[in-house]
Amino acid sequence: NLGGKGIARQDVMGAPDVGWTDKCAKDVSNGLYRNVDACLSANSDKSNSFNKFSFDITKHLANTIPDCDINVGTFCLTMPAVFMSGKGVPFHYVQGYDPWVFKWGLEKKIALDAFKQPIGRSVVSTWLQKLISKETGITPFYIGNGVNRKTFYAVEKVERNVVMAMLRGHSRKRSLDVFKVLNNVKQKIPDIKLLAIGDQSTLNELTKSVKPKFNIELINPKNEKELVEVYSRANLLLFTPKIEGFGLPPLEAM
Repeated sequence: NLGGKGIARQDVMGAPDVGWTDKCAKDVSNGLYRNVDACLSANSDKSNSFNKFSFDITKHLANTIPDCDINVGTFCLTMPAVFMSGKGVPFHYVQGYDPWVFKWGLEKKIALDAFKQPIGRSVVSTWLQKLISKETGITPFYIGNGVNRKTFYAVEKVERNVVMAMLRGHSRKRSLDVFKVLNNVKQKIPDIKLLAIGDQSTLNELTKSVKPKFNIELINPKNEKELVEVYSRANLLLFTPKIEGFGLPPLEAM
């Protein structure tokens, strides 16, 4: 309820000496708040649709982590499970700036809090390293992305006028731009074809907004070998995300 959520938020935000995400999860697990099944929520009681991250999900994820020496988390909302599991040394592998993913202020604070935990941390790009250092005063270690050149290597193209693109549902991936661009290209290259990496449900949702006027072959590679075969068929990769921690597909394509 709204009153209970406000009380919980006030209590949790008043805990500066520990990560407040961890304190919230701990309080919920100890049954401090009656009838509470979520430890994260939006920063507005007026919101009709707020994201909540069930503590049961965090607990389930923590319980499924096996015994290990190093326990790696890659997203701010999974880091609490890494801490809670007690398995191995916790480590944060940062592939993007999570605060930009969320709309609400409270969620952004949760994401930023994950960068402040006193654990080992590495990033995939120097711009991420500089940004996190600026925002938190903590400079993570930079380990650049790469590809296995024994797997990904240039081959002679057999097909013509074939474009490859990754179709994703999140707006920051800008997959609709793929359809808009290729619809224009279709006017000059009638036999243009798209090799789309994705699933049928995402394709169905995207085509509700922009109807493609070109041929599409939907592919869902199960491993690197199958992915390489798709790259090998394409003459061009159309990479549309607004922002990425490090855009790996262009490197793989080259």
